[in-house]
Amino acid sequence: MTKPKTKEAHAMPAEGFIRAAQFAQVLSISTSTLYQWIADDVVPKPVRLGPKALAWNVEVVRAWIDARSSGSAA
Repeated sequence: MTKPKTKEAHAMPAEGFIRAAQFAQVLSISTSTLYQWIADDVVPKPVRLGPKALAWNVEVVRAWIDARSSGSAA
């Protein structure tokens, strides 16, 4: 039996990092749109965790979302 999708599935952890797929889910966009937004400087740049691993600091993401929600440009 599969677990029904809820907003909890899109919740970010309290601290640490999130990967592209989870960040895209939080924003309700596709990962390809997320990568285009990175190229267009719409979202914060990810940090490199390893040779092939990119992620976003949760605190940076929350601050970016809060700034966009309050109407200020960040």
